[in-house]
Amino acid sequence: MPPHRRGGPRWAPLIAEAGLDLVGTRIDHGQRERWLALYALWLDHEAELRERLGDDTAEQLLREARSGPEVQRPSRRALQLTAERPVT
Repeated sequence: MPPHRRGGPRWAPLIAEAGLDLVGTRIDHGQRERWLALYALWLDHEAELRERLGDDTAEQLLREARSGPEVQRPSRRALQLTAERPVT
């Protein structure tokens, strides 16, 4: 994966290599808040998650939720890409 100036991947070449056309990009400014709200719900409903999904799966979700604020840091930029197959 070619490096981006901040160390992340350059998506356009990867999309082209997959035979797709990049048709749109946008920054998702609300993504962090949505994930943190979802994580809070998971933590608030731990017992129900364990009952419905089983301990192993629930524990994976809860571990993710507990690390959410670290992963979803404010400096993280959420980029949404839209790609499509070319018309043939």
